[in-house]
Amino acid sequence: MHNRRYIPFSQNSEGGTLALKVHYIGEEVEQHGRTFPVQIPWFTLEDVVTGQNLWCRRGNWRIDDPHGFFVSNDGWSVIHFHGRDRFARLTALSPEGQIVLTVGITGFDGDHANEPPVPEGRWTLWIDDHVSGSTAGVLWGCRHRCHFFHWEDRLHFVCRTEWGRYLVIDLENACVLDENASSSEGLFLKLRSSDELWALETLRMTCEQRQMLESGLAKMRLDKTKLPDQLAALWDNAFMALRVVRQEKTAAARSLLKELQSMPDPGMLGFNEIAPVNGFTFMLGHWFREEVHLAMLRTKTLPKGYSLRLFSDIYYDPISWSEHCLMVPECVKDREAILCSLELGIAPRDVVFRLGAPEFIRDSWYDNETCPRGDDFYFECWDYDQPAEDGTVISWALLWKRDKEPLSPEEREKLKGDFFEYSKYKEEHPDDPEAPTRAKLVSITRFVWDDAYWRMREEKIPIRWLKMTRT
Repeated sequence: MHNRRYIPFSQNSEGGTLALKVHYIGEEVEQHGRTFPVQIPWFTLEDVVTGQNLWCRRGNWRIDDPHGFFVSNDGWSVIHFHGRDRFARLTALSPEGQIVLTVGITGFDGDHANEPPVPEGRWTLWIDDHVSGSTAGVLWGCRHRCHFFHWEDRLHFVCRTEWGRYLVIDLENACVLDENASSSEGLFLKLRSSDELWALETLRMTCEQRQMLESGLAKMRLDKTKLPDQLAALWDNAFMALRVVRQEKTAAARSLLKELQSMPDPGMLGFNEIAPVNGFTFMLGHWFREEVHLAMLRTKTLPKGYSLRLFSDIYYDPISWSEHCLMVPECVKDREAILCSLELGIAPRDVVFRLGAPEFIRDSWYDNETCPRGDDFYFECWDYDQPAEDGTVISWALLWKRDKEPLSPEEREKLKGDFFEYSKYKEEHPDDPEAPTRAKLVSITRFVWDDAYWRMREEKIPIRWLKMTRT
């Protein structure tokens, strides 16, 4: 459960008998000779049946910014702190309310030298390349699967991250288990098996409640009505379930993935500099469809070809988004034959009306070697996926080059007559340097996905970052 800062919230145990809560009390503190107000977090564990507080403890106003609560039926608690002090943290507390272990989550080995003091319990670092720092704190994903798990008569707290790595705390022994240790091999095998079953059940429920989900999501876009708690939890879990299926290559999920591949979930991706048709310069994406698509590729399930990308003539409007999207074909048959027939020098519109939108678009941010940009030129790569029957994942990369030389009046009039009217702005400002410019297809490449490309597509990170990460 995630919290907005300074808002009281609580989380019940699975059995519903215990509730871990936080509330805030305003105080005046003195620092550097000045006095100013702060909000002090207070944490309590309550017996829901009797209403009695089993324990209560004061938090640190500087760093204790709780984002998630987890409490077991036995009274063990784990609090996820956001991490405004260079570390996100998982703090484990005993049923008596004593801190037994704090796990500092970071992406840098160098933080070993600057470990923060821990006034109570043990302190350990958990390092992973997927963790990054920002001005808003430590970022390490938001859809992990966290739960309590009994193994060898001991209770463990399990966090399976979005990228598939486990962070497992042995609560009684106050330590983080090593995934590569032979002594814990059985536990991690059991966890992966358990996660697959959970993912299959979650996707089955998503299929069963798809109509309610689509209706609720549409209403949320229309008037910002929140999904009911149960549906909201299912929707969040569905994204993580797709990641589990993808990471474990769960073949048993194939029929469920086929059923979910057309489910819409539009959202804004950004500005698209290679517009297939004048004015359609905004890029939308179906977030859920894309997760399903990648899971299908990992499980050797052939996607039907529903659009993952949408070209829009306005910035994303949650109410009328579909009315502003360019109508292009979906589920195109004989796609490979069409790709083979493309000729260099053609315009983007000649592709999208035959093939539909690409599954992925690479620009200089994602791949600055393939898609460089300069003051007077711009490259962009449209990737059309073409998986094979044997499970090999292949894509066709269509590389576009746009020179920043404005269109001639004759070319401008021709495009206006053949396709869509320019926006009012462009008609009133014909000499605007942002007016549509020439773009043409300069290369077509067929390639098999390697590990770096898989990571770029699955984790949405630039290829140049992957070259800097540890192996």
